[in-house]
Amino acid sequence: MADQDIKQEGQQWGADHGLEIDPFEVEQTEIIKGPASLTYGSDAIGGVIRILPSPIPGVNELKANGQVLYRSVNESFSQSVAVTGRGQKWHFRARLSNSDFGDYKVPADKFYYNNWWLPIYNQKLKNTAGKEQSLSLQLGYIGTHSQLLFTYSVFHNKTGFFAGAHGIPTISSMNDDGDDRNIDLPYQQVTHHKLLMRYLKIYEHALLTINTGLQYNLREEHSSPHSHGLQPLPEGTLELAMKLATVQNTIKYSIHPGSNNEWNFGTDISYQDNQRGGYYFLLPAFNRTTGALFATYQRKTSNNTTISMGIRADLASYAIKAYRDHYIYQIIKDTVKAQGYAQRSQGVDRFFGDVSWSIGLSKPFLDHWILRANLSRSFRLPSAIELSSNGIHHGSFRHELGNKDLPTEKSYQLDFALEYSNEAITCSFSPFFSYHPDFIFLNPSGEWSYLPDAGQVWNYTAEEAIRSGVEWQFNWKLNNFIAFDFSGDYVYSYSLSSHYPIPLTPPLSSSLTVHSDLVKKAWLSKPLSFAATLNATSSQNNVARNELKTPGYLTVDARLSSAIQINKGKKSSLNVYLSVTNLLNNKYYNHLSYYRFLELPEPARNFQIGLEFNYR
Repeated sequence: MADQDIKQEGQQWGADHGLEIDPFEVEQTEIIKGPASLTYGSDAIGGVIRILPSPIPGVNELKANGQVLYRSVNESFSQSVAVTGRGQKWHFRARLSNSDFGDYKVPADKFYYNNWWLPIYNQKLKNTAGKEQSLSLQLGYIGTHSQLLFTYSVFHNKTGFFAGAHGIPTISSMNDDGDDRNIDLPYQQVTHHKLLMRYLKIYEHALLTINTGLQYNLREEHSSPHSHGLQPLPEGTLELAMKLATVQNTIKYSIHPGSNNEWNFGTDISYQDNQRGGYYFLLPAFNRTTGALFATYQRKTSNNTTISMGIRADLASYAIKAYRDHYIYQIIKDTVKAQGYAQRSQGVDRFFGDVSWSIGLSKPFLDHWILRANLSRSFRLPSAIELSSNGIHHGSFRHELGNKDLPTEKSYQLDFALEYSNEAITCSFSPFFSYHPDFIFLNPSGEWSYLPDAGQVWNYTAEEAIRSGVEWQFNWKLNNFIAFDFSGDYVYSYSLSSHYPIPLTPPLSSSLTVHSDLVKKAWLSKPLSFAATLNATSSQNNVARNELKTPGYLTVDARLSSAIQINKGKKSSLNVYLSVTNLLNNKYYNHLSYYRFLELPEPARNFQIGLEFNYR
């Protein structure tokens, strides 16, 4: 994920660690694949999701936007207000967002923990309420041959952990406290500061782009030591604290940008510092420094064929601090075992270097067909969590153990896309195949940790593997009122070293949507439209050793939306939509969800009502 060409950097190594980005702030995104993705990092194996800067308003223009959103599944209320304006050369933008939500509803009355069934009162997951606030400010300058844009944002989130997913749950801890919106122990608190600078210098046949980013991510997890069975009890409730500071600078020089022959040259440098705290240990303090040089070339021929290629060389160094936890001897009485667990992290000083490259082709043929193909070699640096973690990752119900000797993850990938389009039909079929000499993943060991309420030990390992799959999409506009969309994807992952599937691989999934414009009126800037979607996900029985299987499921979604034109001259409008997910309130499990270990299903039926007012 790149925000204005700066990689989003937070504690995102866990699926329970969301991106610290205000969803209301994201107006335009694009997916970049092939050689162009090399400018964003060598690890962009599957491509890059890029958040584009907000559109610059016209001269002497003022815009305002307000949004309100309600969700029934957790009785959440979200509000966001933005103002954008421009004089002659200066422009500004400000957005303030707030969200407050209660405990999540699930179609279940009990959950499973360590051979015991525990109750869920009122089908609500106790202590999953939370709050989010975010502020974003932009100031930009437009010169004759240059542009300058500064962006500052702060994102804050405080969310409770389900009492049955953190520590050792008891029946008393699951009792209904009569308040669906309070945030009690255990909980997480995340604050992310981001300052971005984007500078463009326009020459006659070239473009210089400089992007600089400063990010600071503070993640804290609080929990009562009593709930973990620790003796003697540590002071305070701060279980984990991780403080990550990142500085990144990317410089790109484009020759003949947008022409039939475009060259791009650049450099990418970053530095990270992570500090830790709390009475538990998971991730050590570390420093990481990276530097890269890249070059890409794209040529468009007279018959609209596009040939692209790129290469990137990266160097990186890790300095990971050793950490010995003497508190372990109070937890584990077996001295031999305790000695092994007490050395939570070994000092690691490693240097990495590797090269990525990509060659792509896009060629139209016949009247309505396009063939796209790409061959690439890429690599990914092992993360600090993969190299040096050694502790309980609460919420994922496992003890995660890093490996300081991991190599870089390497991939050779070939992918195609066959696309067809005319006035009524648009479709695409995109298969891929990749070979990994070293594929890094979390592997369930089948051994149980000696730490309290830790669960199974999962090892970060690197094995020779293959991955393949396909994505498809079919859109058919039957007439001016009805259209059909059919899409899906499938991924197959297999270890050539252990001869077992790679764990945590999603199953085959697809969806069929029917769209219909019900009402078209002059006072509606958008027709009153209805859409119904059938989602189908197959069972996942192709699992690794010591990994749970997941049954398949069907869900139904629906949406009704329109936009009312308020002021024709100023083009002000009010967008309205009503949607529902899991309409039939089915009980189903996501194969990638940690909660399936507790036999906790995905959220219950969820109604959403959204209002958006645009003033121009």
